[in-house]
Amino acid sequence: MDAKSSFTPEVTKERIGISYSSKFPSSGVFQCSLTGLVFNVTHEGEVTYKILIWDKMDLEPACKFPGGPLYSIKSPQDCISQLHLPHCEPEPALVSQSLSVVHLTDDGMSILQPLEVTETHVVVNTPQLTVFGIVWDIIKRFKNFMTKPVCGQILLFLRPVNRRGRHILSVILLPSNVPLQEVKDQHENEYIQAPAHCLLHMGLDYSLHSDPGGFKIQPATSDFCDNYGPNYHATFEIVLVESTEEVTLMVRDPEKKQVWEHRLHLSASHDSRDDDQPRTE
Repeated sequence: MDAKSSFTPEVTKERIGISYSSKFPSSGVFQCSLTGLVFNVTHEGEVTYKILIWDKMDLEPACKFPGGPLYSIKSPQDCISQLHLPHCEPEPALVSQSLSVVHLTDDGMSILQPLEVTETHVVVNTPQLTVFGIVWDIIKRFKNFMTKPVCGQILLFLRPVNRRGRHILSVILLPSNVPLQEVKDQHENEYIQAPAHCLLHMGLDYSLHSDPGGFKIQPATSDFCDNYGPNYHATFEIVLVESTEEVTLMVRDPEKKQVWEHRLHLSASHDSRDDDQPRTE
């Protein structure tokens, strides 16, 4: 891959969800800092893009399964020749044969075979800028590599529930290629920055634990799935009482193996909430 130039797009709140837009001053390879999308640009132009809702019923006849967000991408100047879509595979070389890209147009659905699968992206030519999304081959990915995890992220959102200092912490488990900006859009003013990376298995039940214990956590377990929107509800909720200053959060798999841990300093989180508010560029 050629050297990439990072850009932060303009974000626009829409009736449903958000959209992104940017102008490219020249040819080159440009990476969006909010979504991870990479555009191979042939000449000066602009691009607008947003995440759509997958219709899994359309994928079933082709034995495909969503492997990333579904993006609607437009460029009036037709300046984009290749698209690099972020995947969530920790060992892409092992499963590259199971990855492809759905291309949706007014004429229907087609499957694009990747030009390349890098450590982070699936690369395809863009014969026509419409709708694109990574898909897994159900048989190749989940039959032959059922024991292989995907890269996940665990996101924290805090909200007060009364004047006495009691808070509810929402813990959300998602694939790593879900853009953080999309989740923040549904949980305004509550995001707590914390190390998020972990490895998770699709379909397994996970549980949330705390140290010290005694906090109300619900549900007891929840399965990890391919949630690519449109809603990013809490996977777990934990009620934190007023006297709590620090708490260690742990996510465990069905065999009680710890897959993620974070020590949360509540006083620091409360003091820094204004600094962590999502911003619209």
